Amino acid sequence: MTKKLQTIGDIMTPNPISVDPAATLRDALMLMQRFQIRHLPVTLGKQLTGIVSDRDIRLHLSERDGTIFETLLDGEKLDGVIVEDLMTRQPLSVTPATPLLDAIDIMLDEKIGALPVVADNKSGELVGIVSYLDLLAYLRDLVVELV
Repeated sequence: MTKKLQTIGDIMTPNPISVDPAATLRDALMLMQRFQIRHLPVTLGKQLTGIVSDRDIRLHLSERDGTIFETLLDGEKLDGVIVEDLMTRQPLSVTPATPLLDAIDIMLDEKIGALPVVADNKSGELVGIVSYLDLLAYLRDLVVELV
């Protein structure tokens, strides 16, 4: 059996795609679609300032009524709102040294799908992201080893 990974640094996605707080929601949504991601850290320089998810954006858009007005309203909201207005400020984060179980507990307790990874809690420099998909992939590998 291979050595089991034990920290976030072992499974995180390093150097994640991020967005500036002044970007429009359309910019953020386009990045998410282009890179097929659901959570987008918000950074000013390298400093983590927030996080926005595809769910945050969807909830902000108009209710689905199936009319042309819906599309127009969505366009106005995507272009007229900046990420800073919708992001979760000072999001929970972990460091590369955080034990996997601690990160899992945070995600379960807070019902969140991803955690930004910062170099250390004082600097706030974004170095990675870990999502529930990263954790599921790791768990799958463990299960395969048991079979």
